[in-house]
Order: sequence, then C-alpha cells, then structure tokens
Amino acid sequence: MKLPVIPTVMVAIALPILISLGIWQLGRADEKAVILEAMSAAADLPPAHVTGDDWPGGLDFRRVTIMCDFTGPPTAKGGRSAEGTLGYSYFAYCEPAESLKALTVNVGWDRRPDREVALPRFVSPDKRASVSGLLRYAPTKIGVMNAIPYLLIADPALGGLEPSLQPTVGDIPDNHMSYAFQWFGFAAVLAIIYLLFVRGWRRGRDNVAAPDAGR
Repeated sequence: MKLPVIPTVMVAIALPILISLGIWQLGRADEKAVILEAMSAAADLPPAHVTGDDWPGGLDFRRVTIMCDFTGPPTAKGGRSAEGTLGYSYFAYCEPAESLKALTVNVGWDRRPDREVALPRFVSPDKRASVSGLLRYAPTKIGVMNAIPYLLIADPALGGLEPSLQPTVGDIPDNHMSYAFQWFGFAAVLAIIYLLFVRGWRRGRDNVAAPDAGR
C-alpha cells in the first residue's frame, strides 16, 4: 500500500507528540487535584501560630495568627469586600515577631482609596499587634525585597476597615483536563485530515492510471 511520503512522515511525527501532550495534561490534572485537596484540607485546620523567618510549607490557604509590627502606612489598591462589593483593599507591610523579613497584609477594605487607616503600632516586644487571617502563597505579588512569599488577608480587618474578600480554593484555575481534551482533539483532527488527504491522493493516482491502462 503506497502512501504520500512527506505528509505521512509529518503526521507520523506530529500525531504522537499531540497524543503525548494530552496524556501529560491528564497527569498534570491528577497532580493539581492532589494539590487542591491539600489546600482545602489546610483551610479546615485550626489557626497556626507562626514566628520567625522559618515559614514551613503547607501554609497556603491556612489560617494563621501572628504577632506583627507594621512598618508603614497601608496602600490602597482595587479590591472587593467580603460581600463582593467593588472598592479598595488596603495593603501594608509588617514584620512578624523574631523575623527580619516583611509580610504583606491585606488589612481590610473600604469604598474610598483615601481612607486614613490607623494600624496598631509597635509598643514593646510583648505588645505587638495580633493579626489573624488566611495565608495565600504569592511570591510574584510581593513588592518588597527580603519578603516572606505569602499574602495574609486579615480577618477580622484592622484599622476600622471592613474585611476584604477571602480567596477560596475554587478561585484557582484548573484547566488541565480541558487542555488534555484540546490536545487529543488536535490529534483527532490531524488524523481525519490526513485520511481525507490520502483518499483524495489515491483517487488522483487512480484517475491518472486508468487512461494509461486503456492504451
């Protein structure tokens, strides 16, 4: 059985690649499911008390309570309240007890971007501000050098603000399964196009061969 050489070689190379990418995404979907399950379990655990610079793994979506020294006034950025209302979330840097690094804290929400927020100030090592809330691992969103790679969303809010919207595990995109079907779909389309091409190619060969056979 003769086949068109160049198209057959190209399809023979591309088809396994597309299928392997789909299989890889299925594996990634399983890995993501395990990660999301661990995050959901962490959210149900009692609050952890964290001090110093040694922040252990597994704190993503974990509720924590820390003793903290705020190092400056907060900055307002667009955000939502706990009820989902658009407005401004206020972010401030603080230094946890026994730490030389800064932690970014979403201290609360307000409708206005120019609210004067009076955060708890450092009094003594025994009278630091106690901050509780949900931790999110966010190394790319931290805008200060020597930072702890987490964002703490305070709950309750501080400085007379309302609580900001708390993230949920459901907010995390999980598209690996759809990507897998996408790659498998590309493979199926490629196979169909190739089969149609081969059928047309053979008909063309037969049409050319028929007049020659009648001579």
